[in-house]
Order: sequence, then C-alpha cells, then structure tokens
Amino acid sequence: MIADRQVPIVLWVSLVLAVLVPGWARAAAAADANDFKTDMDKVSYIIGTQIIGGFKQQGVEVNVDLLIRGIRDALASKPSPFTEGQTKELMTAFQQKLMARLQSQQQQLQAQAMERLGKENEWKLKLTKPELMKFDPKKDYFWVLETNKGNIRIKLMPDVAPMHVTSTIVLTNKGFYDGTLFHRVIPGFMAQGGDPLGTGSGGPGYLYDGEFSPSVRYDRPFLLGMANRSTPNTDGSQFFITFVPTPGLNDKHTIFGEVIEGQDTVKKLETAGTPQGRTKEELKIVKARIEEKAKG
Repeated sequence: MIADRQVPIVLWVSLVLAVLVPGWARAAAAADANDFKTDMDKVSYIIGTQIIGGFKQQGVEVNVDLLIRGIRDALASKPSPFTEGQTKELMTAFQQKLMARLQSQQQQLQAQAMERLGKENEWKLKLTKPELMKFDPKKDYFWVLETNKGNIRIKLMPDVAPMHVTSTIVLTNKGFYDGTLFHRVIPGFMAQGGDPLGTGSGGPGYLYDGEFSPSVRYDRPFLLGMANRSTPNTDGSQFFITFVPTPGLNDKHTIFGEVIEGQDTVKKLETAGTPQGRTKEELKIVKARIEEKAKG
C-alpha cells in the first residue's frame, strides 16, 4: 500500500510540545475566524483538531482541558506533577492498552473483510508469483477497468516494468480484480485499489520487487503506480492512479502504465474521496480485462 500517514497519538503530542507557539491555546478555543491573526495561529488550530481527531479515531476519550494545560505548562517550562518513573509507568500502560485495542479492532476488521470476500474468493489470497511473460514488441497492451463510475483505459508499460505488467495481466485474466474496490481515495493525490479484502492489507499471496526507469517519472497526472509497504520486495496487486504530479513517489513506487482514456472517470473517483482516504461511496471495479493491439 501507499502507507497510511496516520501519526500515532503520542507522536502528535510530542510534535505539539516541540513546535507549537503560545498562541495555540487561544486558537484551539476560537469560534471566530477573526481570532486567527497569523498563519501559525491557523496551523496551531489545525494541529489541535488533528490531535483530537486522532484520539477519537482510536477510541480514546481524553480530558481536553488537561491536555491544553499540559501543553501550556510544557511551553512555560513548568515541572511535571509526575515523577519520571510515574510518567513512564502511566504512558507504558496507556500505550499497551491502546495497542491491544487497535489489534482487536484490526482483527475484527480482518474477520469482516474475510467474510465479505467469501470462501469462493479466498483463492485470490493464495496465488503464486507468475513467470515473467515474453511481450510482443509489435503489440501494445491495455488494461481496461470497468468501474461503477465509468471505464478507464490504461496503456501498460512492459518495457519499463515487465514483472508488474506480467502480474497485472495474469491476475486480470484470472478475474482477480473483478468486484474489488478503490478502498483509499485522497483528492489531490491518488485512488488506490487492487486489494481483494478492500482494507489495504490484502494481496495475491506473493510479492516482488520494484522496477524503476529514469524514462518514466511522476511528472504528470493519470499514471498507474504500484503500492507497496515502503520497503523493497513488497509489491503485489494493490495499485493506484494519480490525480496530480507526485514527484515524491519517484523511485519508490513503480510506474507501469498511463491512463489514455477515461480521465473523466478518474476525476469522478477523486470527487468521491476524502482527505483521510475513506470514500464517500462504494467505488468498485466491476470487471477488468486485458486488450492487445498491434502498434501503429
């Protein structure tokens, strides 16, 4: 996957304590846009909402008044009312409970995803890596995605990423992508799909390495890239289609195709996304197919 940039709560708090200006408390309590005198006031307020949003998302009820008091005291260099030992004991217990809750939630989500997948589709998680195909230099290869928002036609790049194109063709011909979702869509960034579980945690049962070429870069929108776990040899079936140039992905995520038809459909996908990546509605690949055509 393109790693979710979910910052742990403890890191958020550390970030606030490290960089926040004294105006944070005023901004955090503000109800009027006129209270934001500087850009840093606005940034401080936004960080505050993200902290609380992170707590809520992870099911943690926090005393906001004491959270703000702790930040104020830290900024004023006031000593903590707790000893170093007490702080370590409290935070260790908190982190353990939080991790246990998150693991339980992940297990529940995994079980629900497996139930949605169904026994008849469990084969999608247990495939073996295919042998590298031999591509006809006189042909172009296209990946056509029939989605519930319209069709997308992608010209594949076997000369740039032969293993990625091989895997995509083999999986498509098996029906692997049929019925899968675009599970993560971030406007101004990309739409991600290709996980049979629809959670961002699934794949075909095999992994392989990235393929990079200086001839193709994330310098324009509508490129097809391969998601991974931000480490080598973790490419699988999850892909993404970019909405904008994304140079930060160069040499990190393989480019193996480009949208040549259906850009309007891609824009519809973007409209249905959110900054957090959750889609406003179901975005589904109804049917995927491969087309071959003589060049010229």
